[in-house]
Amino acid sequence: MANKYTVTLENKAEVMAALAELGEAASDVLLEAVRAGGQVIQQEAGSRVPGYNDESIILIEKEVSPDAVSVEIGPDRDHFYLTFVEYGTEAHLIEPDQAQALLIDGQFAAGANHPGSNAQPFLRPSFEDKVAEAEAAVAEELKRALGL
Repeated sequence: MANKYTVTLENKAEVMAALAELGEAASDVLLEAVRAGGQVIQQEAGSRVPGYNDESIILIEKEVSPDAVSVEIGPDRDHFYLTFVEYGTEAHLIEPDQAQALLIDGQFAAGANHPGSNAQPFLRPSFEDKVAEAEAAVAEELKRALGL
């Protein structure tokens, strides 16, 4: 469940003119600016993720084109289940997938009733609390890279 956020540029004409002068290198400048903002949220989420270190939350480049640059922030592949921590889970039956039984506390079982878990949001609150700081980081990087 990806939540999207769009940054609107102030002094858009000036920024767009400076980016146009860069030609194909403009997407690299935009990517670095978006990365700078994303890292603010990534670091905050890493500090809030319950029971894990900040290295389990990563920033991934999703789109880099002349028209758009986007990144995603979330758990790495080894910590995919942190999505369940963020949103919680409903009660459900766990059944063996590649075996005939589960081994639970030294006993074999045909399945187990998982009671579900409450949501423990860490990504959304990180975004909500740090969005202004992330926008400032994007703006600073654009100013630096474009000499504005």
